Amino acid sequence: AARALFLLTAALLPVLTARLSWEIGGRSDHAILAGILAAFSGVYLPYLGVTDTFSPAACLGGLFLLLALRPQTLWRAAGLGLLAGLMHLGRADGLLWLPAALAACLFIKGREPAPGKRPAGRGTALLFCLLAYAAVMVPWMVRNLQVFGSLLLPGGLRPLWLVTYDQMFSYP
Repeated sequence: AARALFLLTAALLPVLTARLSWEIGGRSDHAILAGILAAFSGVYLPYLGVTDTFSPAACLGGLFLLLALRPQTLWRAAGLGLLAGLMHLGRADGLLWLPAALAACLFIKGREPAPGKRPAGRGTALLFCLLAYAAVMVPWMVRNLQVFGSLLLPGGLRPLWLVTYDQMFSYP
């Protein structure tokens, strides 16, 4: 039962990949091939249904990329911030999605908005992105502050100082 959500997210990956390929290239044959390659992904296939963050992170990353291609609206900016926050909650390297979300708000215009709709300004988009990220992460950071006395886990950056593979087994 614990694997059900992970199996569902793993099943969504080929669909997301095909959609992303179609959005970028506009060719259905490429989209079908991308979906097939995602369904039979080789080295990652055994890990997609496990109760780990592989398949949720891949799905959130795919949604992030799809959303980055949309027209620049405040909903898009908030969605990018929300996805960046969820990625940060799920994985330590998820923090890297926040600069990606901010860069997408600044530099990626996406497709043209529908006629009569004007795109969001960059400053407002950045604000909405940061507010959505904060809505996800601030409760967790408050909890960490109460429990550990720091916003993020105290040992979170220690692996940066590991030099060899063998040091993982004597960590910390």
